[in-house]
Amino acid sequence: MMRSLRMYFGSLDRQNLDRRLKSDPILPSQIVVLTLIACFFVSPIPLDADAVRTVLRWQEDETLSGKQHGARGMWRDNLWGFSFDTGETWAYDGQQFLPAGKMPGRQRPLMSLFTDDGIFVVAPSRHDGVVTADVLFSPDGFADYQLQLSLNSTTSGTPFASAQDHSLVDLGDSRLLFFEYSDESRVFYSGNAGQNWDLLFEPDSTSIRHFHGAFFDPDYEKLYVMSGDSNAQSSIMVTDDLFGEHGLINDPGLWRTRWGMDDPGRKTLETEWLLKPLGLDRSQHSRSVEMEIDGDYVYWGEDTGRPSGQKMFRAHRQTMEVEEVGSGGIIGSPWRFLKTSDDRFLFLTSAIHWQGELFPGSDEFLHLYEMTEDGSDYRELARFSTLHELYSGSMPFGFAEAFERLWINGYNISDPEYDVVGSLIEVGLGDLNDDEQLTAIDIDLLSAAIRNQQYQPIFDLDMDGRVDGGDRDLWVNELKDSFYGDSNLDGEFSSDDLTHALQFAEYEDDLPRNSGWAAGDWNGDGDFTSADLVLAFEGGAYEQGPRVHAAVPEPRSWTLLVVALVGILLSRQIRAACVVS
Repeated sequence: MMRSLRMYFGSLDRQNLDRRLKSDPILPSQIVVLTLIACFFVSPIPLDADAVRTVLRWQEDETLSGKQHGARGMWRDNLWGFSFDTGETWAYDGQQFLPAGKMPGRQRPLMSLFTDDGIFVVAPSRHDGVVTADVLFSPDGFADYQLQLSLNSTTSGTPFASAQDHSLVDLGDSRLLFFEYSDESRVFYSGNAGQNWDLLFEPDSTSIRHFHGAFFDPDYEKLYVMSGDSNAQSSIMVTDDLFGEHGLINDPGLWRTRWGMDDPGRKTLETEWLLKPLGLDRSQHSRSVEMEIDGDYVYWGEDTGRPSGQKMFRAHRQTMEVEEVGSGGIIGSPWRFLKTSDDRFLFLTSAIHWQGELFPGSDEFLHLYEMTEDGSDYRELARFSTLHELYSGSMPFGFAEAFERLWINGYNISDPEYDVVGSLIEVGLGDLNDDEQLTAIDIDLLSAAIRNQQYQPIFDLDMDGRVDGGDRDLWVNELKDSFYGDSNLDGEFSSDDLTHALQFAEYEDDLPRNSGWAAGDWNGDGDFTSADLVLAFEGGAYEQGPRVHAAVPEPRSWTLLVVALVGILLSRQIRAACVVS
């Protein structure tokens, strides 16, 4: 019968359907029958409500997103931000933005450290062609920032002034470490809140290319030092002796030897002072730029380019025993971690570009993940489009929690002048009007978002970073477990659906985008036309009953379908008859 239907309409495309539907003569008896069906025997059919799966999704705060950029963290009851474009700093007290300080000259902030003594900022500067990495300080954040340490650096023979988020490390009691992120790889120490700095040690240039920073665990007084970039150079070095007679500060030469920083082969390395992911003391599994504490473990993710995605690891804070977390496949490198006030453990990944080329395992999105409650796995929550030509180390990005919102630093977002501000909320997947049901209202909201090119993670049902037809397919076929053409959403496509759509009398009317799913707009363009019929019929689900999660069989009878299609011709006549009645 499918073949007969195709012969009748020529082919299932819009041109042939339009021609047949608008040109064939209609018998008066058909007009009477179909008018009676549409006007008297059909009442609005309640739309079925399924159980809705609850998920976490990002909800943007439109009153705050895009207002400022460079949000970095909470300090003294305010959220602080640093503008890379102007060098200015700002504070937000929960009600209003307050103008704060400004970087000297043309310096631009790369990272910040909030301490009991004040705010420290690493900012690059250029003087007469010389590029320096400068450590600036302000005791209250509102004063102008004063220069404390300035370093000339190069990478691959070119001037280089940059920093990672953990280049500056607060050891408490006004004691600071600075790890240089360049080919020089120097480490400096200050015991008086940065007023004076001493060179602690400098590795052989062939043993470690540069430091990705360090992370301090105050409870166990352990310092984790991250380096890169080759397999031999990449490691996470550990010491729990900082201030003893032979600790790192008083005997740095001992630790330079223990960590194998004296020669290319790192022959003096003592492996008991290194973390060993997958049993390896030096590898890309140890190449990281960020660590975070959660419970008994310290976590890190790979800063690499694996086509299959990046891995996450954790080490026990006391024993340093390492285990893999999850099954890998993280898209982009986990660059920023955050523990929230409600004990959520989140991390952001960054797309990595090098000389214009996108690294394997990355894409053009910033990905937001959440660790599971026991810290053994992770799940993705949202994606945000990123700048294509952003070199991973040249600008900061990250996020902070402030005033019951998450503030994602805008430097790595597609519009670099904006922060993305919002909250993670529990929502029903596909329940876009939050009524705890999956109804035609939800699919209409999704279709409108697609038409208007409106990207919000709540609409991105398949989590591919786009809001498009794939999300509609997921809603119809999987979440609702139904078919295109099922206008009453009872789980099957039948003559009831055609009659249900017919009663709205909107087929090929003159009002643009006035139709929704219930009225026959199944392809989401806002109108009920033959294109919707093509979409529905090609699915082969007509009069086949509910979805059985297998291939839909070839329909056995198309008699009612032909009658219903012809009936659509009568939409204008039926509407008129209904008005008269």
